[in-house]
Amino acid sequence: MLYLGYVGMTVPFAFALGALIMRYPGEKWIHITRRWTMVAWGFLTCGIFLGAHWPTLCWDGVGTGAGIRSRTHR
Repeated sequence: MLYLGYVGMTVPFAFALGALIMRYPGEKWIHITRRWTMVAWGFLTCGIFLGAHWPTLCWDGVGTGAGIRSRTHR
């Protein structure tokens, strides 16, 4: 998900860079890339939420905690 978001942001970035280099004063490029930006932002948001929710689903805190306690306690 994050990869799709980062790759999707390259299109608006390229348009913005091109507008800066060519000194394009209008906002037409912003309207053209708005859909790309929103879709990429959606993928980034989804990836962040999945990454935040993953430890509660797949992480075994008891097993990992037991391994940490055995290494820190003498």
